[in-house]
Amino acid sequence: MNQHTFLAGAAQVDITPQGSVPLYGYPMVPRNSSGVNDPLLASALYLHDGKQSLLMIGTDLIYMTRQMAVPIRKQLAQRLDMPVDAILITASHTHSGPPTRLVSWMNSGKSSMCHVADADYCKMVIERSVQAGCMAAKNAVPAQVALTQADGSELGTNRRHPKGPSIPQMPVLAARDLAGELIGVMVVCSMHPTVLHEDSTLISGDFPGLARQYLQANLLKDGKPLVYHMGASGNQSPRHVVKANTMQECHRLGNLLGKEIQKAVTHVEWQDHLPLSCKCAEFTLPVRQIIDMDTAKGKLIEVENRLKTLRDSNAPVTTIRTAECDWFGAIERVQMVRAKMDGLIDKLAEENMPGIVQILGVGEMQLVCWPGEVFVEFAIQVMEQFPQVHVITCANGELQGYLVTEQAITEDAYEANNAIFASPQGGQVIVQTTLELLKVDDA
Repeated sequence: MNQHTFLAGAAQVDITPQGSVPLYGYPMVPRNSSGVNDPLLASALYLHDGKQSLLMIGTDLIYMTRQMAVPIRKQLAQRLDMPVDAILITASHTHSGPPTRLVSWMNSGKSSMCHVADADYCKMVIERSVQAGCMAAKNAVPAQVALTQADGSELGTNRRHPKGPSIPQMPVLAARDLAGELIGVMVVCSMHPTVLHEDSTLISGDFPGLARQYLQANLLKDGKPLVYHMGASGNQSPRHVVKANTMQECHRLGNLLGKEIQKAVTHVEWQDHLPLSCKCAEFTLPVRQIIDMDTAKGKLIEVENRLKTLRDSNAPVTTIRTAECDWFGAIERVQMVRAKMDGLIDKLAEENMPGIVQILGVGEMQLVCWPGEVFVEFAIQVMEQFPQVHVITCANGELQGYLVTEQAITEDAYEANNAIFASPQGGQVIVQTTLELLKVDDA
């Protein structure tokens, strides 16, 4: 086959908000930005195998809502004359960027716990994400492509149980022109980008944004993009590997990630052609059963007492932080009861459904794309049956909370209380939808 039938192009566009803005991710603390540590970007990689095109866009945002993802994908499909199913848009899930939800159950009644997104900013993100995608397609040139994996085991662990399930392998896709210059690199990392906590007031992509800076200084010439997607990370965190929640540690993990990607790309077998494919299936999730207000307030008191005991006994910092997050979740559960009474939960559930499972194929690599924050165990269920699969989350929409395991519910974990859809049933719906979609080609 003629090597020139395979094309690749990439682009990045700045989506950093102007001026001081609320920073989203830690709703219990008032937090406005005081400056910019590293810019927020929409980064795109376009591939074309002579018949099929794929377009993958990663944004440095906490969420890519369905209300933003739908128009982005539709506009790009029209402008580039390609199927909507072949277009992926994700959020890195940084907790040091602006809010993107226009409506949240946390904003119910007089007890709002978080900032509402600025509609003009969301409109700008839509426009610039479309711009990045169009530029990537316009920049496409004859190319070679490589698939490899990098090691992310030092970036973090299971958040609640450090020795618990995790996915340390990071799939890497790289494209270069026929002169050997890199066009762009894509990576999937199954880790919450939460080195920075609520005391940090600088806009930042967290460690993924700093990994991009490292790579653009050491591997990706002329600011060529790193397209970053978050894997199944609902219960994955740097909490147990960082020395502190500082920008210095953010740089350390960013450099570590960048070096692992650089090492992986330096030792790859470049291919002249890989077949591309895409397919999608819709699903609908059941709404969570929400307890009554008296029970929610009683459980909040229990969590507060447990946290106080840990603090008084000088428990390890990581143990206290996990308990603090459970306290946040208990407060949010009270807010969720109010939202349910206001009719907001059912409204938001309807607005976020149907969700989609999207599968993008690049050679033997199958990128399974799910909306929302999903516990790693659900991804592992799929990967055990299909080893060539890598799961991307926060993709093409969000779910107003987590999809968690039965264990997290039993432990009364923060993540289990920050969700409007039922768990573990919701996660199993997505897993089953994915398996059925994968088995179509496997039959």
